[in-house]
Amino acid sequence: TTPASAVASAELWDPVSRLWTVMPPMVCARFDCAVCVLSGGRVAVLGGCGSDGKPRKDAELYDPVKQRWSLLPPMTHTHANICAAPISGGAIVLGMAAKRSELYDETSNRWYELPHELLQCRQGARLASVPTSALLGVTRR
Repeated sequence: TTPASAVASAELWDPVSRLWTVMPPMVCARFDCAVCVLSGGRVAVLGGCGSDGKPRKDAELYDPVKQRWSLLPPMTHTHANICAAPISGGAIVLGMAAKRSELYDETSNRWYELPHELLQCRQGARLASVPTSALLGVTRR
């Protein structure tokens, strides 16, 4: 993808009507960003690159009830080509080109850099949040 790929537009799929609806534009045009659904159905769009092609550390949140975008506090680091997954009370972001990852806490509306780097860069990786109960079920014999 290139800076020309940066868009601020967004669309919402309604499985009942089987139609796409144009949403209000995001605050910032971006590409190679991560998206995840937080509590209450709010959608977080995280990092990516702007129309200038430079990695971003900002993030924004779409509230489907208010039907508007708002900026989240900036992440600690810029992240392009990243992945994210919702977790209880927030989201986790995994940097692809770097070994850094960050945690967003909805209650405090803050980002926290996780204390340990990944062992390897994960270019093109994806991230999933797995409940602790599922992990306990897998590790017990």
